[in-house]
Amino acid sequence: MKYRMLLWLMPAMIILTHCNYENEEELFGEKDCSTLPASLTEDVIPIININCAISGCHEPGVQAPDLTKKENIIASASLIKTQVQTRTMPPTDSEDPLSANEIQTIVCWVDNGAQEN
Repeated sequence: MKYRMLLWLMPAMIILTHCNYENEEELFGEKDCSTLPASLTEDVIPIININCAISGCHEPGVQAPDLTKKENIIASASLIKTQVQTRTMPPTDSEDPLSANEIQTIVCWVDNGAQEN
């Protein structure tokens, strides 16, 4: 009897105690910016090129700021940080919203001085 109860109880305990995390950020939390030296060229620009500086969005003559130019990205760093943290940009109806890791990369780049690196 005890053996049967144990066999039934084990799967139930596993199911009830199972942790469910949708992504790495939920599991490990935000990254410390002092250990995440985000690079404008290698990290931030690719995120912006895929999500922001696209046809009909932040490109010349469409919507300010024009994020197709490196100098405009640097000049708008604080605004970009605010917009991605509040998830105002990209818009909530965009096909592919920024991941928590992408947001943290941009935040760390700005917090580390928004350098042209």
